[in-house]
Amino acid sequence: MGKHRAGMFIASYFRTFPSLQRWLNMTKREAARIGYVETILGRRRYLPRLLPNSGVNAERRSRAEREAINTPVQGSAADIMKLAMLKLHARLLHDGYAARMTLQVHDEVVLDCPLEEAEVGIGPNWDEA
Repeated sequence: MGKHRAGMFIASYFRTFPSLQRWLNMTKREAARIGYVETILGRRRYLPRLLPNSGVNAERRSRAEREAINTPVQGSAADIMKLAMLKLHARLLHDGYAARMTLQVHDEVVLDCPLEEAEVGIGPNWDEA
């Protein structure tokens, strides 16, 4: 995708979702004011490079701004995933299932379980499941 076409796509995206640009700007401003951002559950990522008089160059400041925007989104997704996994583990134990979580990759949880407990996504490996 060329630069011009990418720019048009981004402009169209922000026209479609105008509150997103406001959120991005507000998040960067607030991070620069207090020096950190938080996830939905209150985990903090400190970003001292955004603080006034930090003395960092534009490239480092730009990277810190991207981190300020990314952390509340991806960090909150991770918070939610962790809570879901805790509830799933408790439910498996409480309801007497033999299934156990063995792996989490992004938004997926892999369980090892007896065939009779499986309902969907069954296979001996990822490709066949």
